Amino acid sequence: MTYLTFKGLEEKLAPELFIRIHKSYIVSIHAIEAINQNEIQLENNNLPLSKTYREEVIKRIENLIIKRR
Repeated sequence: MTYLTFKGLEEKLAPELFIRIHKSYIVSIHAIEAINQNEIQLENNNLPLSKTYREEVIKRIENLIIKRR
């Protein structure tokens, strides 16, 4: 059990490993398999991708791909 806010939890996680995709979801960047219009596909789940976080998610994924090259 924790008494952190979701924002507080997000700030404690390593930003190079985790990303917020929705007001209720933070995921491991490396667990993302695909990004559809308004969903993030993980191995066994599809989670909503909110309009608020969409641009940042796309930018971070693109940067990760560029760094791997």
